[in-house]
Amino acid sequence: MALTITSPDKVGKLLLAIETTMNEKCGLEVSTALRMAPYVFLRPGSLVWGEWTKIDWEAAEWRIPGYKMKNNKPHVVPLARQVLELLENLRKYTGEGQYLFPSWGKSGYLSTNSL
Repeated sequence: MALTITSPDKVGKLLLAIETTMNEKCGLEVSTALRMAPYVFLRPGSLVWGEWTKIDWEAAEWRIPGYKMKNNKPHVVPLARQVLELLENLRKYTGEGQYLFPSWGKSGYLSTNSL
């Protein structure tokens, strides 16, 4: 049985738990992806396949091409201030590469299993 959190208080507790425990237990890439997930509502694959060139900083949008989406249609994700802050911090470490969440594996980006 899936557990769905709908109460604002419980959502707040979940976000706080992610914020306070993930940095200690995960690397920067995994921690940032988990912290972004509640804001962007993307499937794990779409999240970890994110590329720096698809971030529009001026418009505060992430423009995902159709070939990376399940329905093959382009998707625009509005980026909240909190997500922009997370990405700014991440960019210091991974911004020179192709992917937001790089990995040493064959694919070049984090596995969805990492999340």
